[in-house]
Amino acid sequence: MNKVKITLIFMIFTVALLQVVILNRDSTSGENLVKINKEIEKVEKENIKLSQQIASASSLTTISQKAKQLGFISALKIVSLSSPPKLAYTNENNY
Repeated sequence: MNKVKITLIFMIFTVALLQVVILNRDSTSGENLVKINKEIEKVEKENIKLSQQIASASSLTTISQKAKQLGFISALKIVSLSSPPKLAYTNENNY
């Protein structure tokens, strides 16, 4: 009977210790999860900010202003290296 009591006490102690270890690991995992979620939010905010900067920098107004600052001017006459397509073609030899 004494052996049974000692075995039960040992098993209860082991289960309690195991529960403490598992809860400790779970709480540590929870803290890590909170840190990771904060980092995700930070990166998402930075991503939004960078997307807005890209949109602003690639707008036609910004590009036009930077081109003027660099000395580019608007074309006064459009030059094309290819001839426009013929809309109607006549063959003068087939009359």
